[in-house]
Amino acid sequence: EKIANNKRDYEFQRNEELKSENLKKDYEKVKTNLENFVKETGAWLDGKARSELVSFAIKNFGANTDFNLVKSFVDKIEAQAIENYEKGKELKAKQNERLSELASPTSARDDFNSTDKWFSKDEIEGMSEAEYLKNAGKITLQMSLEKEGKLPKTIIN
Repeated sequence: EKIANNKRDYEFQRNEELKSENLKKDYEKVKTNLENFVKETGAWLDGKARSELVSFAIKNFGANTDFNLVKSFVDKIEAQAIENYEKGKELKAKQNERLSELASPTSARDDFNSTDKWFSKDEIEGMSEAEYLKNAGKITLQMSLEKEGKLPKTIIN
């Protein structure tokens, strides 16, 4: 196993050396192609991630690097990321809207009164099943109001 690992390490190192040698041979062509690409695309390459990706492509493909193809891939990935982000924002806004409707039962209840007597944790634990079912709506309301900070915490911790 150690011999196999050493052999793989040697092969990897040798491949890196060959890539480096090929890159040196292709330097002028790569340099010219990259300069032309920068002229065409302006500030597109200014981003760190973009320049790192172009460097990666040059190291791996040398003179065969198609900078426009790299740009096309990056642009598609960025556009998809922006689209996903926007969709996520829209979904979050819808979710918050729905949660606010659920979490604000006071606006939906005509019988809500800020002077209502609220239950303690002990009172709820001592209720029979019938009493609990009878008061389930008020208990749920109380828990929601406690979570929102509109009531002191007596049920939830």
